[in-house]
Amino acid sequence: MYTVYTTTNCTFCIQAKTLLNEYNCEYLNIILDTQEKKKDFKERTGLRTVPQIYTNDGTHIGGYEELKEYMIHRGDSYKQTIP
Repeated sequence: MYTVYTTTNCTFCIQAKTLLNEYNCEYLNIILDTQEKKKDFKERTGLRTVPQIYTNDGTHIGGYEELKEYMIHRGDSYKQTIP
């Protein structure tokens, strides 16, 4: 299970969730839809952009580009290449 921090109307957020779906990965989507939530996230993580993806054990993967690399290198045979 992954945790994905997103905002509404975020192209990279949509792409990250699509990629996780293509790999049949379960994820919890946390939408930072208020200024308070965005501020809290920034203060807790030091990160200012979305999406931000974490593994079940809390390891930070990064954003969409990092997620693509992570999926390639995790040895999943479902997809060999990601466009």
